[in-house]
Parts: sequence; C-alpha cells; structure tokens
Amino acid sequence: MSGTAGAPGNLSPQVVADLEAIADYAAHTGALDMAKGPSVPRLFIQDIELAIRRFGDQTEILDKLGMPHPIVSYKMGEAVLDVVFSERPAPFVDTGAITDTLRQAPLSNVPDMVSLARRNAQAAGLNISDGSGATARSAFQHHLTEFLVRRTRAASGGSGGGTSGGLSGGNPGTPGIPGISIVVTTVGSGLQILVAPAFFPNVRTVFGNILSSPVPGTLGPGLYSFGAHGTGVPAQFEPNPFWIHTATTVNITVI
Repeated sequence: MSGTAGAPGNLSPQVVADLEAIADYAAHTGALDMAKGPSVPRLFIQDIELAIRRFGDQTEILDKLGMPHPIVSYKMGEAVLDVVFSERPAPFVDTGAITDTLRQAPLSNVPDMVSLARRNAQAAGLNISDGSGATARSAFQHHLTEFLVRRTRAASGGSGGGTSGGLSGGNPGTPGIPGISIVVTTVGSGLQILVAPAFFPNVRTVFGNILSSPVPGTLGPGLYSFGAHGTGVPAQFEPNPFWIHTATTVNITVI
C-alpha cells in the first residue's frame, strides 16, 4: 500500500455537510462536538479528541504571541504541525493526559518549542512552511473533514448513508469496534514505528510495542502519516498519508 489518500467512497450530502460542520467547530474551538452533525453515525472519537484539543490550544497561543503557524505540505494539501508532540527529544506514547498541550508551557518557551518542532519535522522529511491563524484553521478543518469522512464511511459499512450503519457497532470506526488491524513494514529492521493523524501530524508518537519489521497494531479508520526511527537512525516519514480503512499492510519505503 502506498502513501496516498485513496478515495473515501460516497456519503450522502447531508452526512458530508454535517462532518464539515463538526470539523469547522473543532477548528475554531478545539473541541469535538458530534452533536453538530445529527446525521453522522456513532463514531469512535476518543483517539482524536486530545489532538483536536492540542490544536485549539496551539492556535490560540501562537495567535496570542503573533507567531506564524508551522504548516506541513502534502501532495493532497496543507496540514498543521503538532508542536507539542514534535518538539520532544524522543518518541513517546500518548498517555492522553490533558496537560499535553501548548497551554501548559510558559509563553517564553513557546518560540523555542516551535523552532525545535519545525527542525525535527524537517529532519524527518516533512515540508514545513509558515502560515497565518486563518490558514491553520482552514487546513485543519479540511483535513479533519477528510479524516472523519473516511471513518464515517467505514463505520457505515460502505453504505454511504445516514445513521443506521454506524449504530450497530458492527463496523470499524464505531464505539463497538473502534480499530482496524494493520501491519507496518519497513525496509530496515529494528526500527520503532511512528504514526500521527494526517489532520495534525507529529513526528514523535509511537505505534505498536515491538520493533520492525513487521509491527502489528490497530488504528481507527482515517488518514495517517507513518514513519520510523531506530538507534542511530533518525526518524523519517513517508511524504504522504495512508488511508486506513480495512485490515491492511502499510509499507514504509523511506527507511
């Protein structure tokens, strides 16, 4: 499987409009409110709520300081770099702690944190530029919509319809079955796999609990950026996200 977005299939216009409303609200508030989309099937969202919270805090702080927002360029468009989960000195596991946002950092530390996050992302092969707060929110809204479209498609069993498919909990992406089994391979061996949602990419979050290759694990349906690193081997990421929608193998080719 190559690092391309793929096609999400067709959802009803009402479901797509509701997903856009959910993503727009998240981009401007840092909160995921599924009540903004009454036609959307029940989805598993616990895995992305903290990322959305981090984005909200990050954009608020950078706007307050008058700083540019670090933007990642994919072939499919622009996304916003997750500063907190990119600036740390070593890959780590997301504990879900609400303190893992830029809001907890002293304001005087933020410029250095952003600078380090940019350098780490660029060293990992990501193309980074500067953007305004409006650009950051627009990019986040667009890519979060794309992510949720794919999760909704999986949760509705490919029906493309409204609420009935997701309510059964019988398809990946629902609260009943939140994840899809995947296997990640790398060219080299003994590497630690890294993964991040494409709507708010970072270069530090660990996937799986063994070294490559292969590394099994589960992810909720959606678009993700994958990379790897090892002892003496700097982190490298595929240039484009992968669409996780069925049990599949993700082949990392850059490392």
